[in-house]
Amino acid sequence: MCNEQNQYIEQGYADCHLPREDQIMRLRLPGKNDTWKAKLYVGDKVNGKFNALRRGWKKLVKDNKLQEGDMCLFELLKKRGGAHHECPHN
Repeated sequence: MCNEQNQYIEQGYADCHLPREDQIMRLRLPGKNDTWKAKLYVGDKVNGKFNALRRGWKKLVKDNKLQEGDMCLFELLKKRGGAHHECPHN
């Protein structure tokens, strides 16, 4: 579910598809050229792992009028120069 402040990412997906260290990720909506940068934080949360998009996520939420409870789906896209991540919504 979409959250305005932080977007937590399911651990199984993160283990398979995301880097294991903090980094800036570029997000875009399907069919649009605009991109948003958000920082992926990877860490421990009370003896467990967590992955969250933070810095920059709030701007994507605001610019696209996402609301708490909206579903955000991520698709990893391989492109020249690195990986891109897509966040489709309706």
